[in-house]
Amino acid sequence: MNMTSFCLLTLIIITVLHCGHCDEPKTISGCEGETAVIKCPLQSKDRLASKSLVRSVIGDAQEVIRSDGRVKWAHKGRVSLQDQKKKNRFIVTIHNLRVDDAGTYQCVAGGCMSKQVKLSMARDSPHCSLIKVTGYEGGKAAINCPFWGDYRFASKLLVNRSFGGVQEVIRSDGRAQWTHRGRVSLQDKKDRGIFTVTIRNLAREDAGKYQCIAEGRVSEYVRQVELTVAHSPPRH
Repeated sequence: MNMTSFCLLTLIIITVLHCGHCDEPKTISGCEGETAVIKCPLQSKDRLASKSLVRSVIGDAQEVIRSDGRVKWAHKGRVSLQDQKKKNRFIVTIHNLRVDDAGTYQCVAGGCMSKQVKLSMARDSPHCSLIKVTGYEGGKAAINCPFWGDYRFASKLLVNRSFGGVQEVIRSDGRAQWTHRGRVSLQDKKDRGIFTVTIRNLAREDAGKYQCIAEGRVSEYVRQVELTVAHSPPRH
């Protein structure tokens, strides 16, 4: 074990003693090629402290990413860290997930481990396939977004990522069964583990890439969506 790894592993051990307790890791599931979002709670006194995500490996520890506590964003390879001081949290996103990303991670801020998360990689699961939907101009498209059981009462939303940014199309509060916004409605079917977003009066401009997102307290569940809008079918 090199000195850097030794120091990180020591930090984890000291952190548990410093915080006084250590909850069992919260398990989140990810899909190969998709995105994992880990939400790390933050105490007010640690807002300006350095923040990091550390991966625990048998006999070793690996620092995944670190910010200096001053910048809002930090990036390292496939990983980004967003410092949300006003919300007393920081968010770590792992892009383009790989099977070997599975493992246990710790959120560390101000010398304190605030959260443990166990990332498991789901393989050959219907939860991991690209959602492809086709609709016709003037008609409607129904996007069915499955989610894991832990996200039953999480906020659900659909975002449009077709133009290089992120545009929120519709959002539910996680409690209501129905949410409406202009041409778009969202039905939260908690008992079936799915929410359906329906876009009416489709236009060609609606075609593109979207994401179904369930926002949990510890993480977010994200699914990729591809919407195709074709010319209206011929009338008979």
